Amino acid sequence: MNVMSSIHSEGSFRNFLLPCLCFQMCIFIIRIILNVVFHIRWNDNWLDSTDDTVPDKRKQPHQDNVTRSGMVRDSVAGRRALWPAHDYILYAKNRKEEVLAARIYCSNYSLDNDSFGRQADLYARRPFFSGMAGNMAFVSAPMYISEIADHKIRGFLSSTIFTMFLLGVFIMYCVGPYLPYYGAPLIGGGFAFIELVTFSFMPESPYYLYSKNKIEEAEKSLRYFKRYANVEQEMKNIAESLEKEKTEKGNFKSLFIAKNNRKAVLIMTVLNAGQNFSGIMVIFMNLHLILNQAGSIYITDSLAGILFATTTLVAVCVASLLIDRCGRKALLITSSILTGACLLTIAIYFHLKFSGYDVLTVSWIPIVFVMIYAASFKLGMGLVPIVITAEIFSPKVKAIGMTLADASYVLWGIVSLQVYQWVTHLSGLHASFYVFSLSSFLLGVFTLLYIPETKGKTLEEIQTVLKGEELTTNEPREGQVDIPLMKLED
Repeated sequence: MNVMSSIHSEGSFRNFLLPCLCFQMCIFIIRIILNVVFHIRWNDNWLDSTDDTVPDKRKQPHQDNVTRSGMVRDSVAGRRALWPAHDYILYAKNRKEEVLAARIYCSNYSLDNDSFGRQADLYARRPFFSGMAGNMAFVSAPMYISEIADHKIRGFLSSTIFTMFLLGVFIMYCVGPYLPYYGAPLIGGGFAFIELVTFSFMPESPYYLYSKNKIEEAEKSLRYFKRYANVEQEMKNIAESLEKEKTEKGNFKSLFIAKNNRKAVLIMTVLNAGQNFSGIMVIFMNLHLILNQAGSIYITDSLAGILFATTTLVAVCVASLLIDRCGRKALLITSSILTGACLLTIAIYFHLKFSGYDVLTVSWIPIVFVMIYAASFKLGMGLVPIVITAEIFSPKVKAIGMTLADASYVLWGIVSLQVYQWVTHLSGLHASFYVFSLSSFLLGVFTLLYIPETKGKTLEEIQTVLKGEELTTNEPREGQVDIPLMKLED
């Protein structure tokens, strides 16, 4: 059984993946026409690399800011391009198909680049396609994992999304400065192709299959994930949960009518806002610029980038092991406090430098605290929000909720970048870090007072907590699949 037959067996290739491939081929052909027939030539001087560590740097500082803003704009445009389609895809089709389609989009720019060999043209369109692929993956993958995972390891499995993301960032930081401009996308395209091949053989979640009246396939999926000798009771529970779900509406309005959904939307919105206003996107994009303005003499730009990526990767690996032991709230509160303290220290340093004090002897402070910030952020604030968001929406509105969450994350990211530029221009770099520090502390307070602990709870129990109802102590048996909105019996 090959990859294409596996995809075709579920109708994915005909109904969804084939149109995606056709769309990519159309873009591919249009690019050929534009480059060959009209002889479009980009001025490569405006961009030699997305990383300041490349030795040949002909771009000016103001051009670098324009380049970064343009790449962010294109990435956001790519993410926004698929927002209206998510609800249809995730319900009329399924989670697995969208994950597979995301791999096709990821592979697009590496194939495109290999054909054209134009560096500036590559950087003009790569953020758009990577934005589309990232949007699809970060909406569908958490939903898929939350529906197939046991409640005792659901947090760990959900955290692997960010772990793999940061592993990719680490690889790019390590090899990017030393490879030709087409090397990085080819590496990324190779990983995307491997996932496309291997994930094609994974079954859809049993809950989704049963909801589409594919009873036999749902039973096979349940046996695949948990190897049950007898799944009759679990299948019965799925049927009961689907009957209960028929009484609930799954439209956009229901996000704000039901109490549990309103609370989920508020939690999701605040988490996304706090995550972006902790300054992660600003620091991630302007790490070299920030360290240069700090006047640091202890580390090179390229080494700083590699060390930053290494720190975030190690921190998220540690957090993924702790999230099902210590709980979501404990990690998020601890991370918020430590992140706020690091940002406050950096803000004070830049404030002293801005005021004319000689800070050369302590110029190691920005380097050290930026690295501590990276570890602190990924310990909780950079990981827990996506795990909680995948858990708190009821199955009937989960596709809409996850799409809204992704839209919220992108919009708050844009706002945080604009606030950073505005505040820095008016009051200096230190003022922006004061804002980020205050935001981190406020997120910790909100988490303590409002966000419920979801560790060790089934998805049905989480909905009960969000509704403000008393939680029954009906512990699922060891190794049982956590099916949304179903009550498991011993």
